[in-house]
Amino acid sequence: MAQSLPRPQVVVAGASSSVGKHLLQPLSNLYDVTALSRSGLNRGNIPHLTWRSCDLFSVKDAERSLQNADYAVYLVHSRNSNATLTQARYEDMDLILADNFARAAKKHHVKQIIYLIEHIPESPAKQRRYEKSRLEVEQVLRAYGTPVTTIRTEAIIGRQSALMSTVEHWIQSRPFILLPSTTETYGCPVTMDEVIHTILASLGSKDMFSKNVQLTGSEAITYRELILRTAASMKVNKYWISLPIRMAKRWGSSQSLTTPLLSSHEQVEKNVPLNEAIRQATVKTTGNAIAKPGHRHTPSVRSVQRVPFSHHCQASGIAHDYMHWLARVGRPLLRTQAEGNKYAIYGIGIKEPLLTLTFCAEWSTPTRALYTISGGLFAAVDQHQYGRMEFRHIPHSEQGLIAIHDFQPSLPWTLYKYTQAKVHLLVMHLFKAHLHKKMTHHSKTRKRPRPAGLRMS
Repeated sequence: MAQSLPRPQVVVAGASSSVGKHLLQPLSNLYDVTALSRSGLNRGNIPHLTWRSCDLFSVKDAERSLQNADYAVYLVHSRNSNATLTQARYEDMDLILADNFARAAKKHHVKQIIYLIEHIPESPAKQRRYEKSRLEVEQVLRAYGTPVTTIRTEAIIGRQSALMSTVEHWIQSRPFILLPSTTETYGCPVTMDEVIHTILASLGSKDMFSKNVQLTGSEAITYRELILRTAASMKVNKYWISLPIRMAKRWGSSQSLTTPLLSSHEQVEKNVPLNEAIRQATVKTTGNAIAKPGHRHTPSVRSVQRVPFSHHCQASGIAHDYMHWLARVGRPLLRTQAEGNKYAIYGIGIKEPLLTLTFCAEWSTPTRALYTISGGLFAAVDQHQYGRMEFRHIPHSEQGLIAIHDFQPSLPWTLYKYTQAKVHLLVMHLFKAHLHKKMTHHSKTRKRPRPAGLRMS
């Protein structure tokens, strides 16, 4: 009897998202699947499916999770941080997650990354902040050479999807169903079945490598009609009131309900009628609840700031510049001292360093310099997990990120939050201004014309 071929390995990042939870069962029928989440809790007994804990803010974790992977599905959004205190914009955290994932995919020769993204207007002037962030993530995923298949989809109708969660909340949280005039705009939402079918059809198909898939629903519907159909499916009997847009905004209308969705150029076969998709999305399930990881007992800090970053400079050069700049602007209160592969930051009149940063050559590259926060009076060092500070260049840009991860302060938490944490943000703001001034000066110097030479008579 002939032996069956080994199944390809697929890693799903963001497996606990609404799409991820619907994808795992059909995906495990065809592949050996590793589902990544922060907690790594086993969330159901499904053959060929393994849950793994993964912190994508760590390159080491990303590389460990993608080992032996043939393909990957990227469904990650960083709206929430697992740190006690987060000093960061979600766009910058998204870039770090995507960059770590793309670096790990390159190292382990992953054949394809599937990236799911909502439909985004082509004109930058019409793109919202969140949409611009999604495009940045796509660019970073492609930056290291792994083929990326981007599935651009309209709003998704499915259980716990962003659209349906918003619609259900809209219906349940008000004594009346409020219908702003902008809910008369049309969109072509897609069902969750259509999204899952498209992912499965694209995964492993060489014809789809480095391609964009436009996914739109086959039925045009207004948001008003979607809200009323959802209310009927939920068996909610309420009066509805049409409101002018200004009054609707005053009542707190959701932008996801009042922004029109543009239809894309291609359509896919409709697998589930829209009314049935709405019914399935509003069915309340019991049991198999997704357990959320508990809060960390030790307070921790994540801080990410975007700064100017010339692609001509290595990340370690920016780190050295930061240490020398800090000593200069902090004089006489602060001084920095290089000790081999370490930097120590001292306070005036204090013999022990306030912070000690140790360079990690193993996890650093020309575009990323990593330091562990290995000691100092201001750091509560955990032998199982060090805080980290990194300097990272954003691919194909003149920008970079300076980030602190998993830092545990030794000061009492309230004191730290209103002193050291505030000072760190001020220091990052001043260093950003320093880099901007430095890059502007270099740019002017390069553009300055050379004086004409004297002619010999």
